[in-house]
Amino acid sequence: IRFEDGHQGPNVPLDYERDGAVCRVLAACRYFAAELITLAGSFTRPLLGGSFHLLLVKHGPLTVQGENTEYALQEGEAVLVPGSLDRFTLQGTGSMLAYYIPDLIRDIEEPLLRAGHSRESIARLGGPPGKGLPHNSPICGNLP
Repeated sequence: IRFEDGHQGPNVPLDYERDGAVCRVLAACRYFAAELITLAGSFTRPLLGGSFHLLLVKHGPLTVQGENTEYALQEGEAVLVPGSLDRFTLQGTGSMLAYYIPDLIRDIEEPLLRAGHSRESIARLGGPPGKGLPHNSPICGNLP
């Protein structure tokens, strides 16, 4: 952590829709991603042999289903979904914070580009220009 650089102002979250849910990417880099998932119904996220997901209910209640398990969670409760699962499903009406190690292209860049966000705005999710993701990062698309 480098405190001498000072705060560069608030980050601008970027939204995309997936399976009837709104996914708001709050921050993303190669080490972690933070998303706010808002749903009214059911939402399934494939894990594709990737990262664990730490899920924290912000507004709920919500139900999290794995392959052979189901957890009913109230506001403020959390569950750790192992990355060894193929997918997990959220059910209910509410919102949940999701933290995980992303595949930057598959999990962040592709859905945000499909939603109409620019590569520059996506690159800023990793921090301010020159302080966030390196310019040659796949998420930046080799920006100058």
